[in-house]
Amino acid sequence: MKSSIVVSAVVIASFLVASGCAEGSDSAVAEKVQATAKQQPAAITYKRVEFDTDAGPFFFDPSSCSIHQEDGSPAYSIHGRGLAPDKRLVFVTMEGEDGDPSTGLDMRIHVGVGEPFKHGDPVWISNDQQSLSLKVPASQTGIEGDVVTANGVVFGKDQEGQLVVTSPIRVDCGR
Repeated sequence: MKSSIVVSAVVIASFLVASGCAEGSDSAVAEKVQATAKQQPAAITYKRVEFDTDAGPFFFDPSSCSIHQEDGSPAYSIHGRGLAPDKRLVFVTMEGEDGDPSTGLDMRIHVGVGEPFKHGDPVWISNDQQSLSLKVPASQTGIEGDVVTANGVVFGKDQEGQLVVTSPIRVDCGR
């Protein structure tokens, strides 16, 4: 009987050591967790974008900020949530190509929503077509390294009114 108790104790001890429940295994588990965490990419954060308008300051925090090549020209796609001057949520998108005069900035501010693919009220739009409709010059954009700069941005809303950006909009896609 003594030998079966000893054998059972050895089997249980072996099982505990193998399963990581033995004393001292917490540090081994913690080391594995830390090693795994180091392998996981950190959440990407981009610098807050603030811009002044004739209605007050807007800001947004880009959740996506991409500068890439499209048909041989530098292009950009940026979006994120933020706040309007009246503290309502906004979701801002900026897209365009640098170097193609037929494709300018397309920037939209969806007021009252904080996520993509939702339509806000109002939706402020700045693009070549809107500029033509408002009879204002189209905005000019440029890309230098990781930075997209838009100058002369004027938004329209369903042919009713306009929102004029009073300083350049500068987005830094660097990490």
